[in-house]
Amino acid sequence: MGPKEALTSNDAVLGEVLRVLQEEQVPYTALFTARRAGAPPRPGGLPVDFGGPRRALLARGEGEGPEVPPPLRWPPQGDPKMLLWARNLSVTFGGRHRDLTPQTFGPEAAVDTAGSSWGPAEARFVLKYPDVFGETLNVTFLLRRSWFRVSGRPWAWLEEIGVTLGGAPPARFGVRDAAAPSPLGWRCGDLGPLLRPLPPLEHSQRWRLHIRDLQIQGFNVSGGVFGGASDCAGFFGPGTWMGLISGGLLLGGLLLGGGILLGLRPMDRFDDPRGPPLPVPLTE
Repeated sequence: MGPKEALTSNDAVLGEVLRVLQEEQVPYTALFTARRAGAPPRPGGLPVDFGGPRRALLARGEGEGPEVPPPLRWPPQGDPKMLLWARNLSVTFGGRHRDLTPQTFGPEAAVDTAGSSWGPAEARFVLKYPDVFGETLNVTFLLRRSWFRVSGRPWAWLEEIGVTLGGAPPARFGVRDAAAPSPLGWRCGDLGPLLRPLPPLEHSQRWRLHIRDLQIQGFNVSGGVFGGASDCAGFFGPGTWMGLISGGLLLGGLLLGGGILLGLRPMDRFDDPRGPPLPVPLTE
């Protein structure tokens, strides 16, 4: 059954249910949901009074809002071995900023990935831009994969990102905590805090990389789509650490106060001011 026939059949069933409810005068509220909004096929199968005037689709139609461009793939033809997608990919060099997102993703993409290479243990996703700051710019994503005996499975990680402008020496940036099980990709909302310049620092300190919502997978790509992703957001974030430290201090103060209270001993002798003084030997 094709998509058109399936939608027509579903709408016919829903229309029949609503028709029975209306004939029996049963009050109801209907909410129609779908993974993706779209205009139903007009001809055939749709009752005239389907849902009545109160029916509304609470979703964004296909013609509204910008379309999300597909991920960049390598090789461009055939089954892809590497996938890359980012909401924003920009570079800053010597105070000059350049947004590379339109050249990388979407219908106006003009990036060249011919310099990329792939192997079972190492993959290089090379993005070549012909005219950036007046010269050719290369952005290289280096991924590695290895078997870890402790976990009993292969892991892949984004080891570094290299930037080369013209014939200048490359600027290299290491990526911290960018590992994921090999069947999965890796995703990060903001890559900036995870980047660290690698020597020689005189080249990397002149560059700034701005990469938002990055998702990359260099191994075990199946069907031309991402096989899930491991997020870079860790459990022990700044808010979590603040809560743990504050809770630890409060708990420590509570335990200290409880220990002091438990260590107090009441007096077994009391002095009566109306009677003679109560002598207490020094030995007691």
